[in-house]
Amino acid sequence: MTAFLSIDALRRHKIVNRAGEALGHVDDLVLDSKSGEIRYLILAAGGVLGVGDKLFAIPFGEVVIDDANERLVVSFGADTIKEAPGFVRGNLPDFAPAYRKDIEGFYAARSKHS
Repeated sequence: MTAFLSIDALRRHKIVNRAGEALGHVDDLVLDSKSGEIRYLILAAGGVLGVGDKLFAIPFGEVVIDDANERLVVSFGADTIKEAPGFVRGNLPDFAPAYRKDIEGFYAARSKHS
């Protein structure tokens, strides 16, 4: 198994919680242009064929890559996604420091209760 995945390969992976419950799929990734690191995964949930779905920025540190099963695993469930700050397609947030702090705090608080 390789330790390298293309963005295209990651976009084909499903996103599930630890119990295997499907939460959505990878819509995009957000790269920190200064460090070269992937900082956020954009999860698309709900909708049909990309229509009517809502998008959520998830800190990439919250994601475990399960390449053998072609999926990404997170420690929270659908209820957390329903409560998470999200956005609509075509309206990507600016990822200013205040927004990043809000997003990271939201998921960090839920990870402690998982």
